[in-house]
Formats: sequence, C-alpha cells, structure tokens
Amino acid sequence: MNKLKALLLMTMLGTLPAACGGAAASYCDLVCDCSGCNDNQYDECLTNTQAALDKAAIYDCGDEWDDLEECVFDEYSCRRGDFSLAVCFRELAEAEVCVHDRSDGMARLFSEYPIGF
Repeated sequence: MNKLKALLLMTMLGTLPAACGGAAASYCDLVCDCSGCNDNQYDECLTNTQAALDKAAIYDCGDEWDDLEECVFDEYSCRRGDFSLAVCFRELAEAEVCVHDRSDGMARLFSEYPIGF
C-alpha cells in the first residue's frame, strides 16, 4: 500500500509544474509557435505573463483577467510570424485599470505591453 501511495504522490507532483504554467504557458506557446521565440524569450514571456496573472489575483481582478484571457485565446492571429492581439486591447485596458485602481495607482498589470499588442 505504501508503494501505491508513493506512486500516486509522485504522479500528482509530476503534474504540478505543468498545471502551474496554465494560461501563461499556453499564451507563450501561442506567441512562440507563431513568432519563433528562443528559450530565453519564452522564459521571459512566461515570467512576465505569470507575474501579471498573479497581480490580477492579488488585486481581485480575476473577472477582468478572465475576459482578457478569453479574448486572447479566441481572437489572436498569426500572420507570417506576426502574433497579434490588437482586437483584445479593450480587455487589456480594463484589466490594467482594475489593477491600477485597486492598488491605489501603485501597480500595473504589465511592466510593458505583452507581445501582440
């Protein structure tokens, strides 16, 4: 029985890194599949996107983040290596305003616009 528990625990722990990446990893996969990122660019994308997701959660802007995420995954375009999210600018602005307002102007969702805007 202990071997079974250990195997189940290892299996569960083995899935955690993939689960933690979630939306950030999916977004960066889209960007890099389109534009051809190197490993450093992918890691930077992942770090910045996860930081933005964390800020949205900290400042209770999950609804705005969800709207942005839905737009990104439904509306992105990739043409000749150019990843575009221009149609999601309103959702990005609403998420930015939410974080800015709920942090009393002390925080921004992204330190710079994410790839595609």
